[in-house]
Amino acid sequence: MPFATPIAYALDLSIVEESNANITLDDFIPQDVLVLSQTKKTSVIAQEEQEVPLNTPFESSSVILPIAEDMFFTYEEKIDSLSEKVAPFEEKLAEIESKITEPYNQIKQARVCSKANRIFNSISSDYSTFSDLITELQSYADEYVATLKDINNDMALLESIDPEILDPFMDRTNELANLFYQLSSYKKNVTTMYEESKQIADDFFNEYFDTCSRLATQEAGSKWLPSEDVYYVLNVVENRILSPKYPNTLLEVIHAPGQYGGKRAATCEAYEWVKQETTDYLRGRVETGMPSNVVFQAGFKQGNYTWLYMESSGHYFCGWK
Repeated sequence: MPFATPIAYALDLSIVEESNANITLDDFIPQDVLVLSQTKKTSVIAQEEQEVPLNTPFESSSVILPIAEDMFFTYEEKIDSLSEKVAPFEEKLAEIESKITEPYNQIKQARVCSKANRIFNSISSDYSTFSDLITELQSYADEYVATLKDINNDMALLESIDPEILDPFMDRTNELANLFYQLSSYKKNVTTMYEESKQIADDFFNEYFDTCSRLATQEAGSKWLPSEDVYYVLNVVENRILSPKYPNTLLEVIHAPGQYGGKRAATCEAYEWVKQETTDYLRGRVETGMPSNVVFQAGFKQGNYTWLYMESSGHYFCGWK
């Protein structure tokens, strides 16, 4: 018997831009995928039975067998070559899934924008590698489907091959189909983690950008000031959000009595260059090196230690030890 079970595992492994929460196995299977029957007398394509013609032009087994053997060895070489190429993908995809899982869990706990986006940047880098692997794997899946269709078309001849030779080959073909099926689960899992992480990072950015751009323009928006002044001002704001001594939301920190000019910070028009600096900081592209206990930024010293004094702006960045 050529196949223990029908084959219907030609998977569409392509990476999608939009998430589909209702995705099912059927979404991975092309409509015209071949299904190899369990009998030796029929072959089925796209679920339609096609009887093998009784008046085959090869009436002599001495003529049929050499042709069938040539076909068999060609298909065997293709399937075995594909199996060899596809086998390493399980370890590669599993490694990336494992690398993304930890930051994925971390980003769900992030409380400030730059932290969430910095974590997402790490996920995005690994996801880019993952996408390249899936693209390569998809090319092998396409080749596999084409080979299966050719095998199906030639099954009448191939069934003249000794079952002790043909059956193990069919088993290997089934195993490759099952491997493609297993690998498709990595695509779904990793893509879900990537898209959920991206949503968290984008939500933070959309919440912070306008308010932080205005605040940074008010506090450090002069064109002669270095970008670091903007980064440090915003870092202090996030440090306060994380500190138990201050409110835990952006607006509550900025609009606290006596802090950041109150309503003036909300109405200040943001400069374009400050918007870019704010974007760089909030998107996690900047590492300031500022400790989490630096919660003051002013033209005078506060707390019990000074982390940094910026001569350009006259700002002291201070905190508590």
